[in-house]
Amino acid sequence: ALLERLTPCLNGEPGSEEFDIVLTDISMPIMDGYAATQMVRDIERRSNMNKHLPIIAITAHALKDE
Repeated sequence: ALLERLTPCLNGEPGSEEFDIVLTDISMPIMDGYAATQMVRDIERRSNMNKHLPIIAITAHALKDE
């Protein structure tokens, strides 16, 4: 869902939703924040927009094992 919403903006598609910053959890269950950030950076590199969206990764590390 994150990348689906960001990709049009990063590619400069007309009428796309604009983002100033992304907050992500590094411990997301399907795709962690590290992988999501790498994918955003890959999209940025492939686009002709010369955008660099700030990404802040956080986590609670609320589990005992962490």
